[in-house]
Amino acid sequence: ARENDTMAARGRGWIQAAAGGDDADAMLLLSKLPSCGSWDLEPWQRRRWRNRAARLGHPEAQLLRGEEWLEEGLELAASVYYGGSSLCRVYLDRAVRWLRRSAKNGNSMAALRLAIFLCHPRVPVDFQGAARSWDLLQQAISTGISGLAAEEAEVWLRIHYQQGTNVPRS
Repeated sequence: ARENDTMAARGRGWIQAAAGGDDADAMLLLSKLPSCGSWDLEPWQRRRWRNRAARLGHPEAQLLRGEEWLEEGLELAASVYYGGSSLCRVYLDRAVRWLRRSAKNGNSMAALRLAIFLCHPRVPVDFQGAARSWDLLQQAISTGISGLAAEEAEVWLRIHYQQGTNVPRS
């Protein structure tokens, strides 16, 4: 057990050194590593590593950052007090910015999240749009979405086919 702790500490040290050298993969890994023995990162430290990875262009970190802003923004949008407020708009703008960056960097989940977001009833009107949602849905499918996300994409395809007259049927 002691040898394993030593090896784990050495491995974490390598990951931390890589992250300190602007390795975005190492930063994201640090944000996700479980606590172990004497090594424990606070939630704010994990977010800091994830956010740094996102700023460096890591698509998964950008997706996670966008999803965090989106969750908060939609909670604000559902609130009686904050719904439609400028604070709510700031959160949703940031969510869209990070999700677009992630989708642009090839993350199919980010494209799917954006496609769904554009059809959400609590989204500001200038964000909404079936045509933009359709394009993002096609992007998500073409970049190789799999598993439950693929099933979710299929559901959204069916919804688009049912709702839109200008959706291609091929």
